[in-house]
Amino acid sequence: MGMRIRGWSGCKWGEAAATVVPRLAWLEVRTSVDTEDLALHALGAGERAAISLAQAMRADLIRIDERKGTSAAITRGFTVIGTLGVLRLAARQERIDIHDAVARLKLTNFRHRQTVLDDLLHEFPIKL
Repeated sequence: MGMRIRGWSGCKWGEAAATVVPRLAWLEVRTSVDTEDLALHALGAGERAAISLAQAMRADLIRIDERKGTSAAITRGFTVIGTLGVLRLAARQERIDIHDAVARLKLTNFRHRQTVLDDLLHEFPIKL
């Protein structure tokens, strides 16, 4: 199964994604669309942008790490995946070196639980 990840510009994740997985054919950064959905105005700008763009694209999977945004996306019928989940999918399909991607991610302001990160790295032994 192919994988194409679409992000959005003008948000922290879009910028971090470009740092972590630069110039990959399957990563496309798009500009978000404005939303008329008043229920989304309680969310942060990044979550609003992600949900609005996903709705406009008729996506079935959305990348959100924040709890309120996750709840709003699930309510709208999306399957939600976090940043580390995207990296896991890409590593399983051998599209990235997960250890390199995680090292780059650590250089950003991305927050994570160390145990989750340790489990992810343990899933992909370093190739010698």
